[in-house]
Amino acid sequence: MVTHHAISRVCRELSTKFVAALLDRHLCAGDKPVLIQCGHFSLFYDRSSSRLLPDVEQRLPSTNSLPESRTSPAVGIFPTFTWDLGAAVAQALHMVGIPCSITTIVNDWQLLKGLDTNLVSRLRRSFYAETSYPPSSYSQTGNFRNTTTLYLGYFSEYFLRRRFERRVSRLAKLQPSSGLVWKGRGAGSRGCLLMKGGDVERPVLQDGKSNCAGEVAEWIFIASALGYKVLINIYPLACLEPVHQGAALAFELDPVALESTIMIQIGLYCSGEQSADELLSKGVKASIQTSEHSAQLFSSV
Repeated sequence: MVTHHAISRVCRELSTKFVAALLDRHLCAGDKPVLIQCGHFSLFYDRSSSRLLPDVEQRLPSTNSLPESRTSPAVGIFPTFTWDLGAAVAQALHMVGIPCSITTIVNDWQLLKGLDTNLVSRLRRSFYAETSYPPSSYSQTGNFRNTTTLYLGYFSEYFLRRRFERRVSRLAKLQPSSGLVWKGRGAGSRGCLLMKGGDVERPVLQDGKSNCAGEVAEWIFIASALGYKVLINIYPLACLEPVHQGAALAFELDPVALESTIMIQIGLYCSGEQSADELLSKGVKASIQTSEHSAQLFSSV
């Protein structure tokens, strides 16, 4: 069993390496507020309490689990480790005079498929209204909490997807030059919203619905509008493709608004790893995306 002391040591070492790479490339400065997304987790339905709970530990379906109660087979230490890593990065940046905020994106739909939609909507609202930030399971880990870091709170994936759908639908209607075009609408179909670039058409909405790339793009739009110019997203490596696609999509949709925005992604595995050494032995991948280019920051994958 890994100790909090061991996690703190590993997070401190990794954050020192990461922040050094940022400073060497002049990606961070005191006049560029930083927003760090860390501690990403999913919600699952707990029938015994009729509540949505964070899946931040390894949880295996018990013998009395009902079909409508879903939990992930094993999340391992990814949520708590990445929370500590994000907090360590914030502390390291603060030490060199760079202001930081922390937020957590919550997967509040994937483990809830098949449940009554009205029930899920009500329980989702209750979770965000009643759950403190950071969650208690995070505040007990590591030793990086400090009064200089602003804790921004949760971002709902469900909310980000719905907001992105409205954003691009409005953009397609009001700005034909955006390159967004609907196909297949009508006859009971919401159709697909495509981004046209030369002879290439890429789906932005499928059947009127956003995917993971859309929620990443929307998070970037919101964070930039709040004044954050450097965004650090610590995400599961399984989501590498939509994370990078989402960032590229955001920069393509609104290059003017995001002209000075720097997107930095840190990918780690999230497949049941039970120690920091096990997690890091599988690899870390860090990259940068801006409106002008993308590049690898470092990689051990």
